[in-house]
Amino acid sequence: TGFRNPDTQALFIGFDVGRAILVGSSPDNLDRRLPGTDLTGQDAYFNSYTRTSVEAFAATGDPTLLEATVTSLVQQEKVTALDIGYRGKIGPINLDANLYYNMYDGFINQKILITPENGSTSDASGVQDIATGQYKAFQLYTNATEQIQSYGFVVGGNFKFAKNFVFGVNYTYAKFDFKQENEPDFSAGFNTPENQVKISIGNPNLFKNFGFNIDGRYKGSYLWESSIANAVMPEIYVVDAQINYGIPAIKSVIKAGATNLGGIEYQSAVGTGYIGSQYYISLTINN
Repeated sequence: TGFRNPDTQALFIGFDVGRAILVGSSPDNLDRRLPGTDLTGQDAYFNSYTRTSVEAFAATGDPTLLEATVTSLVQQEKVTALDIGYRGKIGPINLDANLYYNMYDGFINQKILITPENGSTSDASGVQDIATGQYKAFQLYTNATEQIQSYGFVVGGNFKFAKNFVFGVNYTYAKFDFKQENEPDFSAGFNTPENQVKISIGNPNLFKNFGFNIDGRYKGSYLWESSIANAVMPEIYVVDAQINYGIPAIKSVIKAGATNLGGIEYQSAVGTGYIGSQYYISLTINN
């Protein structure tokens, strides 16, 4: 078993990221005015409508669809984890495998709510604010009300063939079991692809003093959720390669290689810079 405490941002932030204003849920943070508005954290947490109900109201004009909500302040997250692994050799194959299952109570993350600027969700004044566009969107830190599971496995192996050739493969499967329909405004932020694969082949001594290695990596598409933006990250294929030549007379090795040989730039997360290709050559002396 384990636990995760809310971090400083989840407790004390008050920052406008454009699509919403982030509001930490520490009681000491709730009374201050938030950026660009006279509203406070008290208003955001205790006088708001669910985002999905506001979207439904905007589409239909039916005020009965508006759903007022009170958001619980973020608490410690608890997890029960089960893990089993194996490492050994089966014939010519070196095998490493791991299986895990996690059960979370009070999973920490965020949800976006809509707060009327002047009115109250307890009467028609709140509806009037929403209808006339007098509202603010807030992204609040809280806990999931239902139990959430994550599970998966990692299996990898390598073996030698044809004397000095080495082939390796690694597969990672990760699944986050969360019923979004039960909490449609909740942003889980799992941010992990369901499938990842790594394959490598190499030979440290293909012929005298010469070796090589080629690596291929695949990462499946997945939903990235963060405080600044949500987006679907596209799948990624990357190939890296390296050759090396030893010079025994001076105890040195020359290496030349490249990362991302395909040259297609990719991101590792929303809001980060794009990763391109890198080409290099090096000389290691007295190796």
